[in-house]
Amino acid sequence: MNVDPDWSVARVAVTTLMIRAGVRLPVEIATWEGGLANACLWGFGARRCIAVSWGLLAILGTAELCAIVAHELGHYCLRHQRRLALHVGAQASALVAGLAMLTTGSELAFIAFIASGLIGFYYHRLVLDMDFQADAWACKFCDPRDLKSALHKIAVANGCAPPRRRIAELGL
Repeated sequence: MNVDPDWSVARVAVTTLMIRAGVRLPVEIATWEGGLANACLWGFGARRCIAVSWGLLAILGTAELCAIVAHELGHYCLRHQRRLALHVGAQASALVAGLAMLTTGSELAFIAFIASGLIGFYYHRLVLDMDFQADAWACKFCDPRDLKSALHKIAVANGCAPPRRRIAELGL
């Protein structure tokens, strides 16, 4: 197990990475039942942080952990949370409009439901694009080989197939 009990070594490396990237954001350790290996950008406004699971700490070395934190910082710096919130808001608005029109018997309800479905379909593509963008941002501050290794380890630890397309995009 690669877990530093007080997380001091990894915290110093992550703090150094954040200084190099010019980002001030708290990094917290969160736990997920079952030890799922994951990290995420969490919260809005001044209450944002990067949460890192104990499952992730257990399988990654310090350089790999920094690569994953850099990926999450990429989401933060590229304002992906805001884009996702706008997207989800648009889908919810189309769905609510469709329901309202349906209750009044409007024939436009069908169009609103179609719009909501198309927005939902686009969501998957949007998330993939954001992951590619965050990977590219992370590679400015860490070795792409560490990110590739981390993505592979996370997929295996979580029982998933490695993200071949994302790894190929790293050019390794």
